[in-house]
Amino acid sequence: MFSGLMGIFRTIFRAKSNLPSSDPGSATPDPVPEPTTPEPAPSTPSVDIAPEPVPEPSEPIATPAEPEPVAETPTVATPAPGETPAPTAQLIEDTAGKTRDLPISADLRALLIGAASEVGIDTVRVTSGGQCAKGTCEKRVGSTRHDLGGAADLEIIKDGRTLSLLNFGDRETYRDFLQACAKLGATGIGAGPGYMTEFRVHVGYGSKAIWGAGGKSANAPEWVRSAVINGWQQATGGFETAAATIPESLDSDDEEAETDF
Repeated sequence: MFSGLMGIFRTIFRAKSNLPSSDPGSATPDPVPEPTTPEPAPSTPSVDIAPEPVPEPSEPIATPAEPEPVAETPTVATPAPGETPAPTAQLIEDTAGKTRDLPISADLRALLIGAASEVGIDTVRVTSGGQCAKGTCEKRVGSTRHDLGGAADLEIIKDGRTLSLLNFGDRETYRDFLQACAKLGATGIGAGPGYMTEFRVHVGYGSKAIWGAGGKSANAPEWVRSAVINGWQQATGGFETAAATIPESLDSDDEEAETDF
């Protein structure tokens, strides 16, 4: 009987030994699955997109300026036949400190302004004017042509510039001016190298003469002599009439030297 029980116990023991152990320390843990790395999502190819250009600020539309008022051209009345046109030139007597510091005569002033206005000269500047009559004072110089304002040594100014006898471009204006002076009644005209400066001429009354250096007509430039003679012709109505009044010699020995400038 005892042996029978032992057999039963062995059978039970064997059966228990085949069962999985309930001891937590003896159980083999289940393997932990390694974490799986998720497959990357299919990449979308990058496309470089240029930024849209920022529009530049448009320039402000300029408001058109109001047109400047156009200066009205002064209306110059056309003189009636035989009427003298209004003068446009001015005359300045700049003779302070000179020996001949007396005013020129009213007739000569009107003649010079008229001639200058006729040919477009702006200003006649007198640098040597009148002086007392010979024998009445000591403050005098040179010939008697300047006595009592009968002559003037002068410069002509146009567009702000004093014209020169030696400047070829100025000669036309000088020629026209001297011709106009002769036409209006000037009888004594001196100009040329060696007489006074290149900027000055003598215009006045007295005996008919056209001279240059030394008071000699031969020393006056040919264009000066021609201008004066043409003016005399216009004043008398023709060459033959003028020739009858022109002396054989156009020298002015009393004007051989000019010192009041």
